[in-house]
Parts: sequence; C-alpha cells; structure tokens
Amino acid sequence: MLRTLMPRTNRGRETLMALVFASPWFIGMAILVIGPFFMALYYSFTDYKIMGNTQWIGLENYRRLFDDDRFIHSLKNTAYFTVLSIPLSLICSLAAALLVNRPFRGSTLARTTIYLPSLFGGVFVAALASQVFSGNYGFANRLLRLIHIQGPQWLASPDWAKPTFVILGLWGIGAGMVLFLAALQSVPTHLLEAAIVDGANSLQRFWNVTLPMLSPAILFQTILLLIASFQVFTLTYVLTSGGPADSTLFTVYYIYELAFQRFDMGYASAASWILLLLTFATTALVLAIGSKYVYYEFDEESDR
Repeated sequence: MLRTLMPRTNRGRETLMALVFASPWFIGMAILVIGPFFMALYYSFTDYKIMGNTQWIGLENYRRLFDDDRFIHSLKNTAYFTVLSIPLSLICSLAAALLVNRPFRGSTLARTTIYLPSLFGGVFVAALASQVFSGNYGFANRLLRLIHIQGPQWLASPDWAKPTFVILGLWGIGAGMVLFLAALQSVPTHLLEAAIVDGANSLQRFWNVTLPMLSPAILFQTILLLIASFQVFTLTYVLTSGGPADSTLFTVYYIYELAFQRFDMGYASAASWILLLLTFATTALVLAIGSKYVYYEFDEESDR
C-alpha cells in the first residue's frame, strides 16, 4: 500500500513544484496581458479621460472612429506600409538566404553580417536612420551626390517619408534569412537530383522544386511580418512624430496620441480594439488563402 502511494505523492510534489516555478509567468500574463486586454475592452465603451469619472457611452467611441479622418488616414498609411514592406522583406530575406546557402569562403561572416542588424532594437535603428537620411547632410544623399544626383528630403517630405520607412523595414531581414536558410537546407536532395535528371535548369529547379518546399516558411514569415507591420511605432515616434503632414501617422502612433497626449483613454481603447480586429481578420484571411498554396511533403507521403 505504501509503495503505491509513494509514486502518487512524488507526482503531486512534482506537479506542485512545476506550478510554483511557472507561477511568475502566469502572474505576469494575468497582470500585464489578460488584465489590460479586458480593461481596454471595457474602457472602449466608456468616456474615460483618466482625470474624472468614467461614464458608460456604449458604441459611441466606435461610431466616432469611423467619422475620424485622422484614424482612417492612419489605417491607410498602415496598409501602405504593409502592402509594400512585406513582399520586399520576403524577397530580400529569401535572396540573402539563397546567397549564403552554399558554403564558400567567408560564408559564415556573410551570414553573421546579414543577421546582426536584426538584433538591434528599433530605437537604435531610428537613431542611425536619422543620420543616414538626414536631408542634404545625410549619408544617403552624400552618396547620391557622388554620382551627381540630388537626393530627396527623405524624412521631411510627405512624398518620401513613407517609402523611407519601407526601406527601414528591411533592417530586420536577417531573421527571415535564418528561417529561409533552415528551410533551404531541409529541401530533399533527391527531388533536386530528379529534376536535374529530367533536364531542368537552375531557374526551373528553383521554381518547381525549391519554392514549393519553401512555401510553409514563406507563409509563416508572411504572418510574422503582417503582425509586425500593423504595430509600427518606434520609427514614427523617434523620427517623425507622425509627420510631415501626417504622412507617417500609423495607427499605433495615433492610438498613442489619443491615450498619452489627449488622455482620451476610452477613445484610444476603441481604436486599439479596431486595430486588433483588423489584424486578426487580415491574418486569418492570409492563412486561409495561403494554406491553399502551401506544400507539405508529409501530405504527399500520407497519400501514398
């Protein structure tokens, strides 16, 4: 009888210890994520200005948002950044992975050099960008003057500010390169060898063999980039404060303005929930469409 109770007692102690060690994560999750999540949902239905009483107003904040020209403009700016930055980042990440996939002298250094910038935070990137794209005296325009081209006012021009942010989005392609590099090295060699036997050239092998095998990684990276593109904030906060002429007024920065400059927490909470729903809906749409074009090798094996 004692022998049968001992394992159960030990199992109970192990479970208790596991819960004790995991409790900081659960507590942090409850306080920092779940709590604010439902508080924002509640405040989105109220007139909450931090100072003063909280008044329930129902859907009024949401109605105001759809009549708010700046909010609509911020959504358009976010969509612009998303549509341009995601394909560009995917192409550059994949190109970098293809470049360093095969070992060559200095390949390790090349991989490290491409990946290293993705380790730096947004504030560092913004500080560096302010020097590179600093009007006539920035590094970018100095290089252009060497070939007798007058560079634009990258961050001071409404026409060039958003494209500049898209360019800055390429700073983190190193993380995507690592993902694609792992996917490239897992492509079955027998498929490539069979394509060579069939007379396929390098472009045909890439398009018909390599690219389908990379499709799960491409979809995964697309989802990561999509979620990140809806959260653009640091570059705007440090470099332009939403200007010039609201050309870089992205939705997260506008929510920041509402919450911490106007102190209209109820309205900001409603805007954040609209952004959350748009992010969720767009992600679900991309997953639904992308899953039709994603190739999994084990699916073919299970059909045999």
